[in-house]
Amino acid sequence: MRSSYINPGDKVSISVKVSDGPRRSYMSYIDTLVDEQTLLIYTPIFKGQVIRLSTFEDYEFVFYAQTGLYRTDGKVLANFVENNVAIVKIQIGRLESIQRREFYRVTTTFEFTYTRPMLGADETGDLPLYPATGENISGGGMCFLSPTLLSEEEPIYCTLPMKDQMITIEAIVLHTESPEDSRELYGMYEYRARFYFREKRDQEAVMQYVFAKQREILLRRKMQFEAVDSDDKNQGTPRRR
Repeated sequence: MRSSYINPGDKVSISVKVSDGPRRSYMSYIDTLVDEQTLLIYTPIFKGQVIRLSTFEDYEFVFYAQTGLYRTDGKVLANFVENNVAIVKIQIGRLESIQRREFYRVTTTFEFTYTRPMLGADETGDLPLYPATGENISGGGMCFLSPTLLSEEEPIYCTLPMKDQMITIEAIVLHTESPEDSRELYGMYEYRARFYFREKRDQEAVMQYVFAKQREILLRRKMQFEAVDSDDKNQGTPRRR
């Protein structure tokens, strides 16, 4: 039963699937499970504006359930208002569990840039680039610092240095932390962001980068331990346990 995986109140990310150009992502919540393939969700709101989802588009849905994360494709059947609440009726396919290995998080610092498609292009016709510094990363998302104030649930496109290649990944800002004393000291806002991959190879590239960084950290720790152990032996001190 699909209801054993997702339930009313669970968060859902809605992403418009397009062949080219920036993809838009919005956050909402499940209202009602009609049957195995049909759900009612609340119409998403972005920056105070109600986002009407077209019945002529294909969508990708990611459900944040208590039992894990699930991805599926689907479509919008109808938009309507019930008890003064805007509702979207959707039809979804088979739920695919997002493996937890995608979310092993490694602490590492890296510089990257991102664009904000919701703001549109500048006078040159290009999307402006914004600087940022990654603090940690996993196969599912990252934490980063940026001097630019972003909105929660805002989609961004990040160009990341993954070992010997640069890849561009869509992400959605999930959470913003900007304590006033921290901002005054560092001039930065801190964000958590969730990745959305158009290509499987991009996700694999990120995961390979994460695992490579993990191996580097473990190797460094091993070398440090061996160095301390060697000093202890040379000084005739008992070996540390």
